[in-house]
Amino acid sequence: MVIEVDIRAWLQLFRAQSAPATVLSILLPYLLGGGRDPLVIIAIIVIGTLLHWFSFGHNSLMDYWYDREDPNKKHHPLEAGTIRFEHAHQVIHYGMVAVTIALIILTLFVSPAKYLALAFLILYCVWGHAYNDGLDKNTSHSWISISACFTSLALYGWFLATDTINIITILIALWAFLTIFYQIAWEGNLKDLWNPAEKHNLLRRIGVKLKLAEETKINDKIVYLVWRLEIPKWFERLMYVIRLYVNTIIVAILSVLYGFSLTSTNNVSFLIVFLFMTALKTYAIWGLHNTVKKPFRRKDLLEWFGKAEAFEFYHFATLLFLLGLGWLCLLLLIYGIGYFVLMNKLLWGSKFGPRV
Repeated sequence: MVIEVDIRAWLQLFRAQSAPATVLSILLPYLLGGGRDPLVIIAIIVIGTLLHWFSFGHNSLMDYWYDREDPNKKHHPLEAGTIRFEHAHQVIHYGMVAVTIALIILTLFVSPAKYLALAFLILYCVWGHAYNDGLDKNTSHSWISISACFTSLALYGWFLATDTINIITILIALWAFLTIFYQIAWEGNLKDLWNPAEKHNLLRRIGVKLKLAEETKINDKIVYLVWRLEIPKWFERLMYVIRLYVNTIIVAILSVLYGFSLTSTNNVSFLIVFLFMTALKTYAIWGLHNTVKKPFRRKDLLEWFGKAEAFEFYHFATLLFLLGLGWLCLLLLIYGIGYFVLMNKLLWGSKFGPRV
């Protein structure tokens, strides 16, 4: 058996550019739960990256029969034939088994709450397969399964570090759920409106309409298309409120629970970084929601998606400053943004918006 070795194509299939999101979904709850072991942190980064590659590759694999109808995905490795379908099955499924075993071993050696950690790891796997194997494309409410999936992953990270269940645990879970809810119910469904095979698209079901506003040609070749969306105002405003206000309030409440006080001079660094990341997050969310209210190019929309997701995770990560881990927060910021921009450039020729 000979398998293709086009590394760039495999990384495109794995949607490798967004691996920091999966890593941070485990690592931030681990750190907020009190985890400090440098070897565990390194293990989470390495295993979490592979987990992302294989799990998102699995999503690409299982979506193949739908994505081949999508005019915006003709360049993807499976749809373009760069990687053979059966080879993708072999690499991705064996990879998922290997990564799961690695996570089990990590749990048994590290977690003070092994049963709880393993329970949420199982829930992550079950909800993830439910989404990838059918609920992604066969229900208008696919956000339920994938939000539950990543909420379980965040709780897995929490219980790698502690056996405590309190209000902080609940708020971290709520933040994770709403973060992915916005990402799928709003962003994911928006980018899939171009695919005629997406018959259960939530936005299409609630009356969102995508229309061609303009096309630019040079020598009879279309250079780019400009689109216009008709969106029920209540839904767009709901998504805006959830991401900009509700998630920000959750982080603010968590900051108080972790000891933030306006009367404490020790919290100045947190406040500065928190306000800075809030400004960046507001810029990204405003930019995204303003873009869909007027004619736009699809690639510009994808760029705003990337910014909105990156800034949301690092807005949450500012809590590390309250734990004396501001230096680690800055390192994770450099790692995450650097990795994301570099991978997008290498794989898709963009900065923040992968051509997916």
